[in-house]
Amino acid sequence: MAPSATVSTTATRTATKSPTPTPTSRFVDNGNGTITDTMTGLTWEKQSDDGGLHDKDTRYSWSVSGTTGPTGAVFALISTLNATRFAGYRDWRLPTLVELQSIVSRGAVSPGQPLVAPAFNNNCFPGCSVNQCSCTTALNYWTSTPNANYDQQAWYVLFNTGESGVAFKTLEFYARGVRGP
Repeated sequence: MAPSATVSTTATRTATKSPTPTPTSRFVDNGNGTITDTMTGLTWEKQSDDGGLHDKDTRYSWSVSGTTGPTGAVFALISTLNATRFAGYRDWRLPTLVELQSIVSRGAVSPGQPLVAPAFNNNCFPGCSVNQCSCTTALNYWTSTPNANYDQQAWYVLFNTGESGVAFKTLEFYARGVRGP
């Protein structure tokens, strides 16, 4: 009887250590008055507290007469962002309801503060520009989405609760420009 040969099936494994990747923030301040959402590809207008074009306290109507057309001051804001090539772009627009809802943050926020990601509300102080701060008012912001059931209304997002609703287009709410996909 011949002796049987044994074959070793045990392999030696060496653990390798690779660096832990640094997580990428979803919202990135571009340093030019805008914030990019790395998840959606949208670029958002930052807001200031300096009384200028981007001031967080300026309110706009969606429509002058309440008709279906976008004739209100909010669309004049968007036209101005495009005419001045804000941050180097001429394709600014009012966000849709879904887009504006995407910046709502349900995380822990101090009472009275807006429910937005920190990139949209930090270092806000009187006189700050969009290159120094990012401000958001904890109230209603217009969207470009009209109410399909009643043409004299459009959708808004309320940043003190994160809820959305419809309102008459002649009312004055806050607004923030967006560009991208």
